[in-house]
Amino acid sequence: MKRTCILYFCALALPVAGAAQDLAHLKLLNPDTVKTVVPILLCPPPEAHTEIWSNGLEEVRRYYNSNTETDRERAQQEEPTENVCRILSSECHAGSNSAVASLMIDVASDCHTIYTWAKKRPAWAETRPCFAVPGDFPAPLEKPSPNSNSFPSGHATIEGCLGELLGELYPANRDEIVKRAVQVGRDRMRAGVHFPWDIHAGERLGEWIAGELLKDPAFRDKLEKAKAQGAAAQNGAANH
Repeated sequence: MKRTCILYFCALALPVAGAAQDLAHLKLLNPDTVKTVVPILLCPPPEAHTEIWSNGLEEVRRYYNSNTETDRERAQQEEPTENVCRILSSECHAGSNSAVASLMIDVASDCHTIYTWAKKRPAWAETRPCFAVPGDFPAPLEKPSPNSNSFPSGHATIEGCLGELLGELYPANRDEIVKRAVQVGRDRMRAGVHFPWDIHAGERLGEWIAGELLKDPAFRDKLEKAKAQGAAAQNGAANH
């Protein structure tokens, strides 16, 4: 699930002094790596009311205005971000594997810590579509805080990361996992709460997190052990 970062604007941004303390809560990733790499990994959002911004807003409008009742129900079920882990796990029946599910919860926790830290960067401050042009989104599918930055998308970060990891664990289900993961990201535009570059940035961030984890022998060992434990439990249940 390798996606290309769309270069709406690409500029280097210096790490925010003091913000690194938020990364102390990471369970699996190195805080120093995150604060060094992430600021140059993502392309900052465009300035409001520029041509690029207006084109992105129009894309959000198209998604929002094309919503069916099924789309609304699905998007609402994907809120809050914790539900993304459960939804993607169901695509490969990983939810029935408590060891894999527990590990994915830890991964999602690190994703949450990282994207929350990223949203606090002044260079990436961005108002959500539903607050930037409230008249265009009279009934957003969720009601985020007006003070919550739009960039990058937290949902897209989690779906980008878990889509990669679950696809690695369950290659036979990879296509279904990726399809559902992409849908989670696009549903954030259907909800009227994110611009397209928020989604691209979140997915890129999530894929980077997954790549860092998969390079770690200790994490790969946890991943394989969790899968093996789940398979053993299923086989044991089938034999009774």
